[in-house]
Amino acid sequence: MKGWPAFLLLLCTVVMLVPGLAAQGVPRILFEHAIGHDDWPQQRTAEALLSLTPVRDLLALYQEDSGHRITIRYPGGDYGDAWAHELRNWLVALGIPSAQVLLEPGSGGRDRILLLLEATDV
Repeated sequence: MKGWPAFLLLLCTVVMLVPGLAAQGVPRILFEHAIGHDDWPQQRTAEALLSLTPVRDLLALYQEDSGHRITIRYPGGDYGDAWAHELRNWLVALGIPSAQVLLEPGSGGRDRILLLLEATDV
């Protein structure tokens, strides 16, 4: 326990001397919205997807050249996995580069997907 204050002082000094070290790799969330299973259109078309407020708002805020990326957090299981891949495919069809759409399990609910727009430091 004696070495902790010295270690913390050293760590704080390193963080202060290296610009951006504390925030490096931590994206800022610009947009976060859930899409519930009940909101997901039965017949998916570009028009049906664009009628979803979260999708429309996400596309309005997204800027490819600003270090933006989209994360889709989805429920576990085969259904959640298929749902996330389908939404990702639709976003790509609507103009989002596939490399900027990440899929992560763990939406926090069995019947919802979370859409996040994040700004990364590039």
